Amino acid sequence: MPLNLPSVAVVIPCHNYGAFLQEAIESLHRQTHPPTEIVVVDDNSTDNTREVAERMGVTYMRSELGNVFEARKLGYQATQSDLLCFLDADDYVADDYLEQAARLMQQDWRLGIVYSDMERFGAEQGRTQFPVYFDPIRFQRDNYLHAGSVVRRSALRITQAFETPRPSHLTHEDWLLWSRVLDAGWHAQKSNAIYYYRRHPNGSMITGRKNKSWYFRLGHNRSPVTILIPLAGRQQYFDELFAFLERQTWPREQCRLVLGDTSQDAAYTQRVKDWIARSDYQDVRHMQFAVGAKGIADADRKQVYLDVQDAVLRCWSRLTKSIDTNWTFCLEDDVIPPDDIIERLFKDLQGGVDAVVGPYMSRMLDHWTVYRDGKTVLPGQERSGIEKIDGAGFGCMLIRSHLLKHHVWTHGPRQGDWYDPWFAKATGLQMLCDWDIPVRHLPAENAALSIVH
Repeated sequence: MPLNLPSVAVVIPCHNYGAFLQEAIESLHRQTHPPTEIVVVDDNSTDNTREVAERMGVTYMRSELGNVFEARKLGYQATQSDLLCFLDADDYVADDYLEQAARLMQQDWRLGIVYSDMERFGAEQGRTQFPVYFDPIRFQRDNYLHAGSVVRRSALRITQAFETPRPSHLTHEDWLLWSRVLDAGWHAQKSNAIYYYRRHPNGSMITGRKNKSWYFRLGHNRSPVTILIPLAGRQQYFDELFAFLERQTWPREQCRLVLGDTSQDAAYTQRVKDWIARSDYQDVRHMQFAVGAKGIADADRKQVYLDVQDAVLRCWSRLTKSIDTNWTFCLEDDVIPPDDIIERLFKDLQGGVDAVVGPYMSRMLDHWTVYRDGKTVLPGQERSGIEKIDGAGFGCMLIRSHLLKHHVWTHGPRQGDWYDPWFAKATGLQMLCDWDIPVRHLPAENAALSIVH
């Protein structure tokens, strides 16, 4: 047995997988770094799960949770070892699986999760190879940290990863758990060991009950969201904007409200502060800064076109540095979407998509702030349902936050190119537009507003 390596507990949730359980436990008995604890959490089985666990000499716990996330939590609470591995009862691991993970954990105190490649067996054979170097951006798009990855107990405890409302039975429970750890800054690293994943003819206990909705599969209904609003100081739109914020339906405990007040108007700023004082948002940041001449947002843009662009870019550059959630809802202060807009945009998400927008008409020209084939969409060119697009304005957009935080805010390569179509092109943004979402763009106060893109 290797000396001085972190201790490992293995938790095996099991629901009617007694036929496979012995093979899983035998693989643990062969470990070059044996686990100090092996716990089978029998989640309401009606087969011989208990008999197998007791015959194999491991700790047995009976529960009637009906949820693999809760079963893993119960095993976590019942163990004390430094590291944990949640091994599915129908899978098994290579002989050096725990040793390799423990050695990596010992070498790097920042490491929260160790993952591995996965060998499929049973109804399907083949190896699934995951990236050698962990990519947090790819992880947000596609979970490649399998459920049997090894995790540091202190990472689970400090991040309170299990202290979340019981996830839907449609949710990727392992993705939800790993996200809580990684979002807090812990690192992940791949080992050279192999996790053996059984494929069943009709799908496993878990894969058989997943539906097509990414909203539930990825746990988006639990996602914290930054609501990011640049405030230009438009007094005429104040009441409608803040009334929307009071009505919008995304849970307040999952909202981070960031208000970028560029008004340079003491009366307007005081109205914002008064609203914040009486609002029920639990996490609000009110930032005051200048980005250009006072009132530039409603100036005649034919005269100050480049100045307006630069002011907008300064504003977004400043605001996006304050984001601390994986998703951001961008809203302009003269755009009023439906009250359930965040939920609707989340439900539009599909695998690999980075952003979804609700379309609204430009208040400068008669076109939609949506780009298709490099051009704005004109009235009569709208399409029903969800459409892949080239780009869009930021007035009503749900987007992966890392694309905002790490972007260099500038216009296109030619002076005068507007910034939003360039943003989509520069970042390789995969974007959708939901034409069935009605979004109001409040009319401009200054009738002289016009510009040619």
